[in-house]
Amino acid sequence: MNKKLKMFLATGLIAVSTLTLVACNDDSDKAAKQSTQSEQQTDAQEDTKKDEKKTEDKKTDSNAKKENSNKKDDKKENTSNNKKSITYYTYNSENEKLTEHTKAADDISVANVIDALVDEGILQEGTKVNKAKVEEVDGVRTLVVDVNDKFVNFDQGSTQEMLQLKSFADSLIKTFKVKQVLLTVEGKPYSGGHMAFNEGEMLNVQ
Repeated sequence: MNKKLKMFLATGLIAVSTLTLVACNDDSDKAAKQSTQSEQQTDAQEDTKKDEKKTEDKKTDSNAKKENSNKKDDKKENTSNNKKSITYYTYNSENEKLTEHTKAADDISVANVIDALVDEGILQEGTKVNKAKVEEVDGVRTLVVDVNDKFVNFDQGSTQEMLQLKSFADSLIKTFKVKQVLLTVEGKPYSGGHMAFNEGEMLNVQ
């Protein structure tokens, strides 16, 4: 009787131990599965974040390129708007006609107009402006300009002198959008080989 009871108890203990071991193994498997699933979810989230960052970086690069492109376009437009030009006239002494020319310039100034006329041989080398100013004279928009004595060329005929003065006056009137020019040479009224101006006499477009 005691032997049978002992065997029964031993068998019961083995069964309980087996069930406990199985349960522990099941719990370990579940924990391992949960850990694996958690790691997979973490990896998936990290991949998603990486993809989102790549997309955001692409958008940032695209926006930066667009901004740089817009800046370049604005710069081109500003450069185009800042372009300046002067107008000057040359003459043909045979038919006494003037020809209009337009030239790009860094600044709209009497000096640049004179330089253009010197380059064309209309004015003598060394001709310079002493001072120039646009002002109202008797209610008329006028360019008051004083030049050095190189402006006067005594080695030309009356027709050439007249055409020279006309080319000079028309160039300034067109470039500065004035109605007339008050010309002086070294502070005195113009006096050349064939023509002389009175005090306050104006040059006008004819």
